[in-house]
Amino acid sequence: TSISTPIVAGQIALARSRWPQATPNQILQLVIRSGSNNGVWNQYTGYGALSLDGLLGSDPSQYPDENPLADKGGGSTPTPAEVQQYLDGLVPFMDVVFDDSYVYRGLEEEATLDDTVNAHIGTSPAYHRK
Repeated sequence: TSISTPIVAGQIALARSRWPQATPNQILQLVIRSGSNNGVWNQYTGYGALSLDGLLGSDPSQYPDENPLADKGGGSTPTPAEVQQYLDGLVPFMDVVFDDSYVYRGLEEEATLDDTVNAHIGTSPAYHRK
């Protein structure tokens, strides 16, 4: 497995250079579908060995801009909704106390009382999308 990481990272870099307009989620979709298991998860081999021909021979713009790894079904976490809550800063700040990079952006003013919580009350992107 130690050699697989740089090989896959290199293949992803080639895909990013070939399709700079593709989103990271579309590249992930491409990687999963280019595996020897044709996009089907297997508990023993994952998505299978990555094929460079399959990766570079298929345009990622055909895939949706959704993270394919966020929800594998069967109650796995994080779900796409949980990922979006984290990005919006709406996860309850007590649930992520050991995440130094997290910024709470919700409306609970109690977050400002704790000096260890990085909080920007009411600045969540979720409020601006409405």
